[in-house]
Amino acid sequence: MNHLANLDGRVAKFGDAHYERQRRRGCLNALVPTRYPDLIVQAQSEADITKALRHARHSNLKVTTRSGGHNTACAALRGSGVQIDVSYLDSLNINEERCTASFGPGLTSLDFLKAIETRNFAFPVAQYPTVTMGGYLLGGGLGWNKSSWGGLACNALENATVILGDGSKVNASANENADLFWALKGSGPGFFGVITRYKARLFSKPQLIWRQTYVHSLSNLEMIVRELDTCFDEEAKQLSVQISCNSAPKGLANQTARHGKHLEVHVSAFANDWEGAEALLSPFEKSRIASLCQRSSSNKFHRLTQLYSGVETSSGRSTGDNMFTNEVEPLLILVSKFINIPSPRSKIYCSYGCRLPQIDGSCFSTAGRHYLAAYLEWDDRTEDQIHFSWLDQTFAELDTFSKGHYLNEVDLARNPERIHKSFSHEKLRKIAELREVYDPHGIFFDQIDFH
Repeated sequence: MNHLANLDGRVAKFGDAHYERQRRRGCLNALVPTRYPDLIVQAQSEADITKALRHARHSNLKVTTRSGGHNTACAALRGSGVQIDVSYLDSLNINEERCTASFGPGLTSLDFLKAIETRNFAFPVAQYPTVTMGGYLLGGGLGWNKSSWGGLACNALENATVILGDGSKVNASANENADLFWALKGSGPGFFGVITRYKARLFSKPQLIWRQTYVHSLSNLEMIVRELDTCFDEEAKQLSVQISCNSAPKGLANQTARHGKHLEVHVSAFANDWEGAEALLSPFEKSRIASLCQRSSSNKFHRLTQLYSGVETSSGRSTGDNMFTNEVEPLLILVSKFINIPSPRSKIYCSYGCRLPQIDGSCFSTAGRHYLAAYLEWDDRTEDQIHFSWLDQTFAELDTFSKGHYLNEVDLARNPERIHKSFSHEKLRKIAELREVYDPHGIFFDQIDFH
């Protein structure tokens, strides 16, 4: 019996002429793993998903899902089984009266933000415009203005529609299948179901965003950290501080003391009037962060989508790692090692004082005062191991400072042990127990089975 007959979408079998194009589409990274699913189903309806699951059960194949392909490990690509591509499920409905939105997992952050901001709504979408909501929310969701908009994006979820391995469709919310709802908020890749629809509450759109950027040499980092301790009120929810370390532009490279690298301190105020924004930014303008910078810039805008201005997605081979921490020392160590980073396109990122409230109704369980990440990008495949080695050695040195990791930016294929540092012991055990309940026959790949 052909369980895949009359699909609304397309099927690519291993060996088909279009298979490799579809396989590479599942990983937005030139460093595509040598893992080959038996079958890729581009679902365009819930019926397609049900048929793909039926085929997997009868063929004794495991299943994984893909919504955008941004995961560091390219987690949607497993070494066998069926990949269900839900990126075409990208519709959006907005209920202005109830301040909610219902959307498919394939909806991109940019398209979501474009649609809701015209109605004076906001949401903590991902900081890269092409990231889709499916995998983003499954990993918890670290987005824009998170401290003011409920912390993790998954905290805003009200319910989700899930198709289980046996083909049944269920609703998951705080009042219905509450344990399944708990698991889909932060369990990351390897969730034991296919989410076809989310419903989330929306937030009031700030009327303006005022961002100050201060450019410094690397040698100023300790001073910057000391100044932040005095001028940054971490209880001010409308304020966010980000520190990035990357290659200096040509016009500034000669002024940058150490190997053409520099620091950028971005301070963003999300406010409803200029006076309020100016009050939030004033302590920084009066600090040495402003007076000792090499240059500064001020950007004022009204549209949230302008947050994506200048954001570039990777076009080369890339990898990365991250950690939550309560200390500033790992940031100092990481930046000191950045001088010898293999590729000039790589960068360091820190969400300083990121303030993530812990929510009991979510399986996301690791957070700290700061979020720290390294993103490496290069082109030459012969340099893969050089970059992996730099990353592994650097984060091994930082491990004692770690309070856990953000699964969406962890390569679980290379570092499967990270799963134990991304959840509390109790929550990881509960996820395993729920997997037995909702996927008793093991239809879905788990977080670390990439074979």
